[in-house]
Amino acid sequence: MMIVNPVKRAIDTNLSSLRVTDRSAAAILRSAREGKKVKRKLSVAFIITLMVLLLAAGAIAAVLLSSKEFVDQVMAPIAQEDPSTEWTEAQTEEIFKLAEENGIGITDDIRKRFKKTDSVDKEELMRAFAKIELGFYPATWSLEDQAWYDELLVRCGLREERTRFLPEGDEITEVQAISIAIEYIHSHFSSDAEVTDESAYTRYLQYMLSVDPDGGQKKIWDIEYEAVAKDTPSYGVVLLPNGEVLPDESYTIIEAGWRDEWYNTYMADDFWTVEGMYRFKQEWGPKVKQLEASGVNIDSPDLLYLVGKNYGLPSKEDISRDDAYQIARNAILCRDGWTEEKLNLFGTREAYRIDDPDCPVYDFVFTYWAYGIADARRQEAEALFHEGKIPHNVIVLVAAKTGEVVEIREESSLDGTNRLGM
Repeated sequence: MMIVNPVKRAIDTNLSSLRVTDRSAAAILRSAREGKKVKRKLSVAFIITLMVLLLAAGAIAAVLLSSKEFVDQVMAPIAQEDPSTEWTEAQTEEIFKLAEENGIGITDDIRKRFKKTDSVDKEELMRAFAKIELGFYPATWSLEDQAWYDELLVRCGLREERTRFLPEGDEITEVQAISIAIEYIHSHFSSDAEVTDESAYTRYLQYMLSVDPDGGQKKIWDIEYEAVAKDTPSYGVVLLPNGEVLPDESYTIIEAGWRDEWYNTYMADDFWTVEGMYRFKQEWGPKVKQLEASGVNIDSPDLLYLVGKNYGLPSKEDISRDDAYQIARNAILCRDGWTEEKLNLFGTREAYRIDDPDCPVYDFVFTYWAYGIADARRQEAEALFHEGKIPHNVIVLVAAKTGEVVEIREESSLDGTNRLGM
């Protein structure tokens, strides 16, 4: 009863029109702790109000101690209240308020990316909160957590079908899959590869949906051992649910692990930002020169294209990134056939380029292929693209010192590096 009383007191004190008995208060707390579904659909406003009151009373401090539970028990129910793939600014602020009052350690990166924006992709924000507890790379999460998050997205209407699973029936277990992968690495790649040494290798493991060459769907085990040392080989093994190894899809990386490193850089949440592109140039400019000097074949057109650009950071004399972004949006909306609804199908990639030192520019690429766009929105945009109703990219260059639109162009080709636009 020591826990129930604060709940009842918080409700009775702050929601005068709502009266509950000790039994009702206990039921509310028990449902919160056990994650039971409430038959009657409650409004977002009521859920948020009740959560704030319970948190203020200290009555459920033990209920939402982790960011995973917060995603599952607070964010997901609110996300299900409407079919939109985005949070409004008000919803985002309420979520941050609840998270902070619950003691969740929100990183500076999350604050910078999501606070004070007009709208936020639902899946992207939920994934960012899940990563606080589970780790930055979802492939390092446990199979249970990967399947939980995948099912949550389907439940919230943010993904059409399941893509991550737990083995069942006659499918091999995780332990068996790992054992087969290690044996294959030792027999086909290196007999002395110490892939089980966690100080030497990071393991990425997924049981996932894949597509075969004929376009059919299949489940696979995707297991990768990434070497910590850059001069040590990394290994990947792909298996079918029955334990059969797919040799054509299994591999070893022996060129200082640069491909994995480049992939992780490319897929980082903050890569396509002004700061991310500047950091990329500083790190990968010298690295590519060293690799080429040592005879390594850099067979990545994207990497070679991007490393050839001169990315920098704005100076105090420049207009802000936010002002330049708004100028770029307005420039697109002034063109024939463009509306807010149409433009909102596109995500953005951005950079600050100093190809001409006398005229640095903000480079904005509006593309429906931007990383982080929800599946439903991307599918809608991709259908419109193939119907010829929208371009692949809209590129806008804004003069950093004057705010003048230096160039604006639409690109529909998917060939070469046009899809990057940077």
